[in-house]
Amino acid sequence: MFKQIQKKLTALYTVLTGSILLLLLTIIFFHNLTVREQQEADRFHNLWLSLSSRMHSDSFISDAYLAQTESMNQSIIYIEENGSPLFFPGAWSPPTERRILVASALKAADREGIQPSLPPVSSSETGTSLLHIKGQHGDSYYGRLLVLPTVKGSKSLLLLTYITPRSSLIYQGIFPFALVGAVGLFSILLISWYLTGQALQPAKEAVKKQTDFIAAASHELRSPLAVIRSSLSALEYETPEAAELNSPLFENEKQSSWRQLIKNADRECRRMARLVSDMLLLASSDSGSWAIRPERIEPDTLLIEAYESFLPLCRKKDLALHLELPDFSIPPIWGDPERLEQVITILLDNAVSYTPNGKSVWIRLYQIDKNKRFNSGCHRTVIEIADDGNGIPDEMKRQIFDRFYRGDISRKDKQHFGLGLSIAKELVELHGGTLTVSDRPDGGSRFIITLGMQ
Repeated sequence: MFKQIQKKLTALYTVLTGSILLLLLTIIFFHNLTVREQQEADRFHNLWLSLSSRMHSDSFISDAYLAQTESMNQSIIYIEENGSPLFFPGAWSPPTERRILVASALKAADREGIQPSLPPVSSSETGTSLLHIKGQHGDSYYGRLLVLPTVKGSKSLLLLTYITPRSSLIYQGIFPFALVGAVGLFSILLISWYLTGQALQPAKEAVKKQTDFIAAASHELRSPLAVIRSSLSALEYETPEAAELNSPLFENEKQSSWRQLIKNADRECRRMARLVSDMLLLASSDSGSWAIRPERIEPDTLLIEAYESFLPLCRKKDLALHLELPDFSIPPIWGDPERLEQVITILLDNAVSYTPNGKSVWIRLYQIDKNKRFNSGCHRTVIEIADDGNGIPDEMKRQIFDRFYRGDISRKDKQHFGLGLSIAKELVELHGGTLTVSDRPDGGSRFIITLGMQ
């Protein structure tokens, strides 16, 4: 399912981002195309200024200079003096014959009223505007004609420069842009695949957790239901006849069996009710509807009540329960007393359940400096539940707060579902605190509740 979603999202991101990339490349490409065309026009203008300046200053222009200029600029230079063309065959062969192009240019100049054989009347020179001459093979040229007066009449300069067709410019420039576009699209594809994979990772983990949650809940619910069904089946099978009800034999032999079956069913119903209650609490947390009712709490009073509640159970299990409070008074904390009591109960219940007989369990209350500076004035209240049991392996510490996670030791204990620590952690975080686990130096585990300064 996620692979298909990732493929679709990757395709969507690639198309959207690729379209933007191609649009930008297209704009840049045609901008560069316009720039190149403008550069050709500027190149013609500079060449025209150079030649016209030379025409003004020099009475003679060598064929070698004309040949070099034509070859380098793909131009045609045509000079007349008193109506007679300069004998220069040309050094560059355009797609259309030179004479045809010269004739077209002179005809275009004539339409502007300028002829090479007619000297200027009212000024020192005459010239055409920028001409666009078309050849016979789709070729185009920039052109200008200049007529200068001389002592013996006049002389003229006609310059035609080849214009690179737009199709050629496109063909020349398309490959680099196509390569950049292809590399860009491929990069976008790879990046989109990676980013969509990263974006879907929380959803994958959530679905996996949900699947594990459902599987574990189904397993936990199936066991008490099986016991209840077997007990009810036995009750149905052993239902006495009316005559048996008054029999002393029924009173002595079957009544205890009936009571045991009913106790079994009742015990499993209560166990299943606790499981459903825990699951509803976690579901409320997931939906964001799990709220606390904060009030000022005396933390030492909270721990004294917990100590008194668990002391009989610890004595029954031959466990030493220690309560360690600071000599000075710790300021009240702001929280929901019922929820914090639930957290402490969960941690104490785990400690008492998994600590071997003859060992000890500690309840501690103290403060730490929030900024780790002496007398900084910012303190956090810490509640610690510790034991000197077998401890928790490091590889399990990362998982014990996961829902339905239980170590091998607790698999035999049907009173624990693996939800308590999850509930405790979420309740502490709902109070803006943290719940962590670490090892005791002398063996065993420490669960540390850290609450902010109030």
